[in-house]
Amino acid sequence: MKLIDFILNGLALSVLILPGISQGQTNRELAADSQASQEHSETTQKAHSATEQPKTKLNSPDQVLDWKTLGARVAALPENQRRTALKHLDTSDFSAADRRNYVKLLRELLPQAEQADVLGYLVSKMPPANDYASITALLDDIQATPTERTVATRAAAGRQLEEIASKRKVTQQDLDTMRLWLKKQDPAAMDRITGEAIGQALTESPDELLQDAGNFTFTDAYMLLVSYPASKGNDELISGFIKVVTEGRVDPRAGCVAAKIADPALRKEALDSITQAFARHP
Repeated sequence: MKLIDFILNGLALSVLILPGISQGQTNRELAADSQASQEHSETTQKAHSATEQPKTKLNSPDQVLDWKTLGARVAALPENQRRTALKHLDTSDFSAADRRNYVKLLRELLPQAEQADVLGYLVSKMPPANDYASITALLDDIQATPTERTVATRAAAGRQLEEIASKRKVTQQDLDTMRLWLKKQDPAAMDRITGEAIGQALTESPDELLQDAGNFTFTDAYMLLVSYPASKGNDELISGFIKVVTEGRVDPRAGCVAAKIADPALRKEALDSITQAFARHP
């Protein structure tokens, strides 16, 4: 079976037959009706076969992704199904050329409001690198808009710290390296993205959060957060952190962190988020 058929048959199964399995989503709007399923019976049979095989790496020398065919197939889908179709592809082994083609495709086929989200997905699957050079090259190559750059840098920063936290503690040096890169890419969002990335690293294993277990603990995160001088930037950093850690189970010590926000409006917003998180996850 050709690589493009392998990818697209699996894509057909996720979009037409089993809605909501892509990226853990549950979106019933992506399910095709029974008539469409019957009309694509041959594709469906191949898709079942394809999904029984392990995921195929896309950067092997003898396997070249046919972007023209892929683009035509995705374009044939209803507009509200295209984002899930593109996010169903395993982009982790894409070459630089594949990433450029992927961005070209999402710009051509998705509404502008959805493009940054899918670009963020692409960046979040790129192999982490301490120098962020591959992310910089991609953003420069595609002439990223300010919105795209913000989304991409946020995804890259979060992925980098998550990767570090899965192996060891995140250090001040790790943050300094990341912030030097963020300052060049999106200085206005640098502090908030830093806080969000620290939160992502901490919540990588949410079941362990309250036990302070793992390589990177709440105490470690707190020490990094308060290492920056009190300023407006510090407020943004802590606000970003609280935003992320209140999306799931929240550590009771989060209130102590939020209390360090100097701006009254931001502090109230953070404390309200903590209260709401406790209500959702008592």
